[in-house]
Amino acid sequence: MTLKARRLLAAVMALSIVLVGCGQDDTELLTAEETAAVAFLENYDRDEPAALVGNVSIDSTWLFDTVEEMLEVRDPDGELVGAQRAVALENLFKQMLSAVVVKEVIVAIAADNGVSVSDADIEDEIAAARERLGGETSFMEMLAESGVTLSVYRDLLVPWELYQQRLETQLRDDYTPQEFRDVRHILVETEDEAAAAFARIQAGEPFGTVAEELSLDTLSGQDGGELGPSEPGRFVTGFEEIVWAAAIGDLLGPLQTEFGFHVAEVTDIRIYAKDELDDVTLERLLVTELNQLMTEKMETITIIINPKVGQWDRTEGTIVPF
Repeated sequence: MTLKARRLLAAVMALSIVLVGCGQDDTELLTAEETAAVAFLENYDRDEPAALVGNVSIDSTWLFDTVEEMLEVRDPDGELVGAQRAVALENLFKQMLSAVVVKEVIVAIAADNGVSVSDADIEDEIAAARERLGGETSFMEMLAESGVTLSVYRDLLVPWELYQQRLETQLRDDYTPQEFRDVRHILVETEDEAAAAFARIQAGEPFGTVAEELSLDTLSGQDGGELGPSEPGRFVTGFEEIVWAAAIGDLLGPLQTEFGFHVAEVTDIRIYAKDELDDVTLERLLVTELNQLMTEKMETITIIINPKVGQWDRTEGTIVPF
């Protein structure tokens, strides 16, 4: 699966809901969640904006119409009724609104960097998707199986993907040579195990041999513990700081991280030009840069959620209750 397909699938799955149970008798006692959902739908004024992102106002009526269409796609037999349907609608409304907010942040980043996507670009992408899938019937079946309407695909998923794609292209074009470190490591469960591995290497046993035998990171362990060229910010806390302060050949450890205990070594430090990086490393670097742009924009852009819905959590990038 291509990176583009994975991103699109992730965006679709981010809007998923769980349809549980079937019809509910109105005489049954409602749970607290159901009571809150019913009140949400009854009291929400659709003439009020759902959110403000920068200078963009998110229309509540459009959003409700969209989620109601999506719920029909996802519950074609109408099993959800009454309070259960209210819960599903409220949850899907909040998930969709969160996704729209993130999309508008990406659009704002694109505008900052002179990147644009036109309506014609979006229609061309949709036409290309139809062709790739073999025609209109297969295309609509794909949307239905994903639980997504054509309007959500057109207004949210395709623009989201195109803006990210064009931003990454610009970042790729603007790439400047930078320092990478070649690092290898051994991951074990306990500090004592890490100390024992450290001692074996210090006594002259090859690092790669010990890594292949002991490392719980089986992917790198099969390659002698090699992690490949690594840019700043790639590693977790407890590993990153020490590795980037080390000199070539320093044996490091035991280092504790959320994954366990490590022994590590920096085997090379060098400046890599763009054409020296493999596709996976370059793509990872571009995604990291784009994530950094997202983090920076999230900290500065105005994001106001309708208080009837909740508030925006800038760290998690989603809506949370007050």
